[in-house]
Amino acid sequence: MPRGLWVPPEPYDLARTLRVLRRGAGDPTCRRERDGTWWRTCRTPDGPATLKITPHVSPGDGTAIRGDAWGPGATWTLEAFPARLGADDDPAAFVPRHQTVARAHRTHAGLRLPRTGLVMAESLIPSVLEQRITTGSAHYAWRRLLARYGEPPPGPAPQAMRVTPAPQVWRMIPSWEWHRAGVDRARATAILRACHRAPRLEEAAAMPLPDATARLQLIAGIGPWTAAETLQRTLGAPDALTLGDLHLPVQIGYALTGRRDGTDELMLQLLAPYPGQRHRAARLILLGGPCPTDAHTAHPTAASHTCRPRLRHLRSTDRSPPRSRGHNSPEPAHNWLRSAGTAGPGGTALWRRPVRQTGGIAADCRPSPTAPGPAWDVPTQPSAPGTASSGESARGGQCHRGGNCCRRADDHHGPAPPAVACEDGIRVLPLGREA
Repeated sequence: MPRGLWVPPEPYDLARTLRVLRRGAGDPTCRRERDGTWWRTCRTPDGPATLKITPHVSPGDGTAIRGDAWGPGATWTLEAFPARLGADDDPAAFVPRHQTVARAHRTHAGLRLPRTGLVMAESLIPSVLEQRITTGSAHYAWRRLLARYGEPPPGPAPQAMRVTPAPQVWRMIPSWEWHRAGVDRARATAILRACHRAPRLEEAAAMPLPDATARLQLIAGIGPWTAAETLQRTLGAPDALTLGDLHLPVQIGYALTGRRDGTDELMLQLLAPYPGQRHRAARLILLGGPCPTDAHTAHPTAASHTCRPRLRHLRSTDRSPPRSRGHNSPEPAHNWLRSAGTAGPGGTALWRRPVRQTGGIAADCRPSPTAPGPAWDVPTQPSAPGTASSGESARGGQCHRGGNCCRRADDHHGPAPPAVACEDGIRVLPLGREA
């Protein structure tokens, strides 16, 4: 088992340094133990690897950080081990020019900017997933995709950790898996384009910041925001300032001037005294500067970016709508309507789904959530002569959906005829035919 040791200069804050490499507390590629040990999985040019980072503190010698690696990429990982911990960073080149920045610099003097040396799986793909959505939604997509398509890590890694898939595996993910992870078509397409050019994009890890930024932005769907978020981690670039962010200009403008209408132009003007160190100054402001609690509401374009409240399912003493078919999460509550003036056994309310027109007469065929038998607020008609009754098919037995929904012998059993289709519990009947 290869092993490396690095003695950082004092002061040094390991947790603050590595925190930017973790995509949420449940990141399958990064884990922090209670004793301060960090686990990290990565896909190197030599193959997957697992890295264990253990800090050792002694009163006389200070802090020494040991790295243990497993897997085909263990040698490559240990060679880049000090840079991943911030050894290539030079915080002495930073000179505070504002009182707020100076105070944050003193408080977080042990902060270093890590350099991973990897572009695609370490930084670019998770940065694309974070485009235009909330951080929690991006972290969920990252966890779900890695849990399904990631590889088990080599060595004694903690349970549920995964190695990021290879570019070839990302390209084979079907469209419905992106949808189930909450990734829209634009972000998924940008990731697929990047995976097609993965070798060329990995060359950006050895380029200067301007050339690396230009290389990444050659891919459609990767702009200044994504390129900066990627190179902050890949190169550990202290000047890779994030532009186009919704909250960052407001937070920096408020911390340095007290204004709540910050823009990218104002942020660039305020950070002009930090040439070559604008990203470091922004990080220190975020760590130690004041932050307005309602910053996003003061943004001049907040009307187009206002975060929508998370849809909560209806909660009451009545029965809530049933869970969605074929998914692990309930349907949004706004997709269901309460049937006015109707009640099931025990006084529970009946719920119905709005009828949709998709080229024919649509009828809801979901089973009742309260009692056997049809309990949905949709018109029902007797079965045609010679066909199975409600809940039974011509082949015998109930519908495979588990409810009393089939009113025709050919509904939902075997290949549907061209004129009959079933989508999410909605039977679409051709015009002129009765349900």
